Amino acid sequence: TLEIRAEYCDSPEELEFAEVCFPALTRLTLSCVGLCSITFTEANTPLLQDLSLSNIEGSVCPFRLALPDLRTFDAEHSMLGERAIDAGQFGLSLSRCPKLEHFKSYKFRCLGDINYCVLPSMKSMNFHRSECTTHLDILNAPQLTSISLQAAYELGDGFKLRNLPNADLATVENLIKARSEAEKKARNAATIEDNRWRDQSNVKALTKEAIRRQWIEDDDTWEITATRPEFSDYFSVESLGVTPPDPSDGFSEEILADRCHEIFEK
Repeated sequence: TLEIRAEYCDSPEELEFAEVCFPALTRLTLSCVGLCSITFTEANTPLLQDLSLSNIEGSVCPFRLALPDLRTFDAEHSMLGERAIDAGQFGLSLSRCPKLEHFKSYKFRCLGDINYCVLPSMKSMNFHRSECTTHLDILNAPQLTSISLQAAYELGDGFKLRNLPNADLATVENLIKARSEAEKKARNAATIEDNRWRDQSNVKALTKEAIRRQWIEDDDTWEITATRPEFSDYFSVESLGVTPPDPSDGFSEEILADRCHEIFEK
């Protein structure tokens, strides 16, 4: 058993467990600790059975569990970091712990917008107030008898509980890969559309189209900057949690943001 309980501070020094090995450790508790990542696998904690995290600060990215003997995982008052390459990390991590029986969380936030998982041994799950978590698709969990999404409002329609007996870890990995590829294609299509509407040499034709789409009045001219503002990674306003354009930046930007987001979502 290893317990590290520190006094809370805003910017604690970050530890990296991925770089150390505890070959006989079965129980780990971390409280008010800064972490570069949450990385516990067969390589550094091969016998870990119980993991408890509370008030974890720092980068916390990536989140990677791959523990053959993990039985319980508790987490509270912590938030995951995520890069594009980490999409699906939460569901994938749970899927890589085939003996995991109980997951309990409170304010364990930002678990991601893409989460598929297979949970052959899971009996109970609790996502109490898991803010900024918008997707959880459990493909198979034959032992699951209890699940709580109390106050996890952003999950909404993003939560699915299925009965797919043939789904396995490879299924999860393939779904994440396919979704990532589809998102890349959608982003490219939205970028092409965004560039088209910013073509300053084609204002006349764009004005006609904007009028036809009822974006502007008949006596107006389509006006927009040649390059996207810094904020406008708006192709994924809802699915990636990007802040949408502010109307003060111009109605053309707002209109184009809606158009590109529509293309991205298709």
